Amino acid sequence: LYFLMRLLALLLDYASLIALAMTYGFAAASCGSILVSGLKRASHVPRATAENPRVILAASFMLGQGVLGTIWQTLAALGIFGWYSSGPILAACIAVGIAKCLAVPRDRNPPRPFQIDFATAALSALCIGAALTFAPLSVLPPGTDAMAFYMAQPKLIASTHAMTPLPGYVYFANIGLASEMHYAVFFALGGDHIGAMAGKFFIWMNGTATLALVWGIAERGKLELLARWTAVAIVLCCSAFTLLLWDGKTDLLPNGLALLAVYWLLKSPLDRREYALAGLATGLACVSKLSFLPSLGPGIAFLFLRQATSSGLELRRALPLMARSAAWFSAFAVIPFAALAIKNGIVFGEPFSPFFLIGTGKGFPLDQVWFNSENTRW
Repeated sequence: LYFLMRLLALLLDYASLIALAMTYGFAAASCGSILVSGLKRASHVPRATAENPRVILAASFMLGQGVLGTIWQTLAALGIFGWYSSGPILAACIAVGIAKCLAVPRDRNPPRPFQIDFATAALSALCIGAALTFAPLSVLPPGTDAMAFYMAQPKLIASTHAMTPLPGYVYFANIGLASEMHYAVFFALGGDHIGAMAGKFFIWMNGTATLALVWGIAERGKLELLARWTAVAIVLCCSAFTLLLWDGKTDLLPNGLALLAVYWLLKSPLDRREYALAGLATGLACVSKLSFLPSLGPGIAFLFLRQATSSGLELRRALPLMARSAAWFSAFAVIPFAALAIKNGIVFGEPFSPFFLIGTGKGFPLDQVWFNSENTRW
């Protein structure tokens, strides 16, 4: 009887955390779809090919989680973060998502499933097997950096309902915390146990969306079916990806936003509204992971040059078009940095941190202890 009671409690825990994570994921996808679908209605650029609905769903989810994380970060900086402030926003996103799902007309002639060869089927099975291999690791406690900061900082924010820096990590709290704020919502809604596990499950949802975006990038690169699966397999064979799926760190969230920016900029032609969404995704990625500024920047510049030259115009005539597109792109890329400045200005009195500290006149101190065992035990 004791064993059965423990098993029932375990099953209820899993059902609760999955329901919480899936509900939150649906809200994130709905938030992103508001921007993406609004773009489709407003855009006047002709579509050469139909969009892959699965990739668009992943794009909506990835964009939505970035926007929601920025909203939660601002609420925490204002000292009004909690279930009472995040709950109504999530409920509104869910209501809009349900309404959009009910409004989608049913296809009376659904497309036939595509045929795949043996090599593609085998590679697909290996990809699924690799993902299932790492799935049980999610039940383990968070390790290393996730235990020291990435999950501890949002847990403190959820407890204090404000942007309270973790002792020993005050400087580190100056960076963008939009990705970590999802954990804070899970802690606020699900408590310490269910909230922590739901947050780790949410990282798997971001990993799945990342793989969908990799597929979409390969698709826009005109790669064959087997080559698309190979691109997905390359990601699943990378420990930088698989170790982040279960550990509790949030690096996959800005990484997915960077892939989203690349995915949009690979499309041709683009109008200024699509440049706006690409700029927003780029800004969200760079604020959460500042190392993307020097690494993602050259790639974005190359894609802008590709957009300008693919129009068939001479470079001399294409440059003004590229400049206008870059200005529209930059205007929306700056929005997440403005949110970061608001957060740091209110909490630390340093709106230009981590790039420049007004109080000291110096830059962000890079030479510091990021993972201190004594602080972690505390």
